[in-house]
Amino acid sequence: MERKIKLMMIAIFMSSFVYAENEPNNFFIGKWDIMAYGTISGDQQMIIELKRVDGKLKGAIIGPTDDIKSFYKIEEKSDTVKLHFKHLLFKVNLQLHKVDEDHVAGKLQNRYTAKGARMNIKTKYP
Repeated sequence: MERKIKLMMIAIFMSSFVYAENEPNNFFIGKWDIMAYGTISGDQQMIIELKRVDGKLKGAIIGPTDDIKSFYKIEEKSDTVKLHFKHLLFKVNLQLHKVDEDHVAGKLQNRYTAKGARMNIKTKYP
């Protein structure tokens, strides 16, 4: 009887561990005010919005202009997201990582520094 209880406890522990590993990271969900510094066109502001649809992260650049650019590919890792979109004739990527609960930092095209803040707070680019 004691052995069965131990085996059951181990099974419960292992199943909760597997579930935690497969649970999606929802940190990036929401609206973000992102600034990419020093691009060829100068500093570029992007308002991005990310949502989870059917278990997958989806989203788009929704501002500051009316030219909405959907992300055609999103790569997720634990505290990192890589967003792929098209601009004119070019494929562009924006990689962001978590700085704290309301800020991100990263690179546009692996070249230009990007910083951002969650839209529901007043602080801007740390």
